[in-house]
Amino acid sequence: MRCPRKLPITHIMHGLAEYAYELGLAPKVQPTRTLSKIFWENATKSGRINELTFSLGMYFKDAAGKINIGQGIKKGLEMQKVALGLLKAKRLNPFEIFGGHKCKDQKGIHAMLAKAYALESKRKGRHVG
Repeated sequence: MRCPRKLPITHIMHGLAEYAYELGLAPKVQPTRTLSKIFWENATKSGRINELTFSLGMYFKDAAGKINIGQGIKKGLEMQKVALGLLKAKRLNPFEIFGGHKCKDQKGIHAMLAKAYALESKRKGRHVG
């Protein structure tokens, strides 16, 4: 669905959600925010997504981002057929739990992210220490 006035609704909604989070008005239990946080932490650690640690992070955290062992075991058992299919297709490597694949220039990626954070903070009028 598109806005008849060509307004960028997705960008507006994202901006409102970010603003609510900055003001402390965002709901504490927000599954999308939890997913985004796990994804971002996983991607920025080595420059690539480690599918195994990302999946484990999703399974063992509830909507509020707190660790839930029972939920993780239950979800893992529910998804075992998918995991076996990924293993057979060589899309999931169980040894990635020990580190997995990484980008070659991790320092460069971290420097780029730090620069982007500084620019965004400056744009928003925040001090970066």
